[in-house]
Amino acid sequence: MRLIDEYYFQIALTIAFIVIILTVPFLNYHLTFNVRFETLSLRCFFLNLASSLVFFLVEEGKFKSLLIFSLGGAVTSLLFVKFHSTYLVLLSLALTITSVIMVSLVACYYLSSGRTSRKQF
Repeated sequence: MRLIDEYYFQIALTIAFIVIILTVPFLNYHLTFNVRFETLSLRCFFLNLASSLVFFLVEEGKFKSLLIFSLGGAVTSLLFVKFHSTYLVLLSLALTITSVIMVSLVACYYLSSGRTSRKQF
């Protein structure tokens, strides 16, 4: 829980993924219009919206502070669709990966906290 409450882990994850993505020789040329990159960006948009919904609904919004990362990823995905900037797609990917990892940590916390009952299933 402490890992989720402090922003150090999320910021470190985002920066790490940005650095990993920047090491790829992807920025040496300008992206031309490509439907695959737009499709990737829209998939990132929907993943970020789904993770925002999870952060908002789990335990009556206890994890609302994590909305910054998922909504930031959604906004940069939409900005990439509009402006076709290489930097925006990289930032969108980094924020989406961070949001997905945070959703899995929230799910582990929620399932291990004992608030779920297996008798319901």
